[in-house]
Amino acid sequence: MGVDEFVKGNFFSGDLFIDTKKQSYKALGFKRLNIFNIFPSVFGKKARELNSEAKKDNLGGNMTGDGMQNGGLLVVDKGGKLLFSFKQDLATDHAENADILKALGLSSDGFEKGKDAADTPASDQASAAPKVVCEEDVCKRV
Repeated sequence: MGVDEFVKGNFFSGDLFIDTKKQSYKALGFKRLNIFNIFPSVFGKKARELNSEAKKDNLGGNMTGDGMQNGGLLVVDKGGKLLFSFKQDLATDHAENADILKALGLSSDGFEKGKDAADTPASDQASAAPKVVCEEDVCKRV
């Protein structure tokens, strides 16, 4: 399922829980692809464009795991309140970074993809809060 690779890559330092029966996917309404919708979803124009962009940016990946299971994204605060929800209809669907940052109460104003605080003049840094660095599809507060 790719768990060993994920753990070895140190992508997350907390506890990992694996829902082998996929009950959480079912409860959240995350769809599974089937033989009729997998081909347009994986080989359609949007998928080809995203694959080309990923190759251009030298992004790797693998086909480990259940490729038929669409997922999504939930942003939940530490009290359990749902801040943002996104469900994939197609394998190529993804939540927009701006929507995720907004749900977290962060602003991406003034930050460009791949630009960080070190690229921003000190005078601009003092007035900008909070600072957000976006690299590829990952944004974080600095």
